[in-house]
Amino acid sequence: MKIRHQSKGKQLFAWFHCREVYIFNPLTEKRQALQLLIGKDVDGTIKYSQCYKPGASIKELAYMQCKRFFIEKSFREGEKELGLNEYQTRSAQSWHKHMAMVMLAQLFLNNQKLLCYDEKVWVTT
Repeated sequence: MKIRHQSKGKQLFAWFHCREVYIFNPLTEKRQALQLLIGKDVDGTIKYSQCYKPGASIKELAYMQCKRFFIEKSFREGEKELGLNEYQTRSAQSWHKHMAMVMLAQLFLNNQKLLCYDEKVWVTT
């Protein structure tokens, strides 16, 4: 199925299979129903995801799995460019402040990238 558009006008295709699975919690002695989504890309890469969204279609679950790529990419950029993982704090409050400042900086940089992209202003060195 076609999932989403990629760069340069290409489209992302993959095969998906969804099956309901149950996880047993030994503390409460109850089981919880989850959806196991298995995706196979065109290059043969297999990805597994556990989802909890009753009544969701397989296309909707596949789309949500593919959006995870952008979340991971933002974490990589935050670590590489802004020091997301370079905190030395002793309290949870300090850690929250550091994360908030890094996320604000990332928001600022992404807005600047969009402005430069829209205005077609390219800096060459």
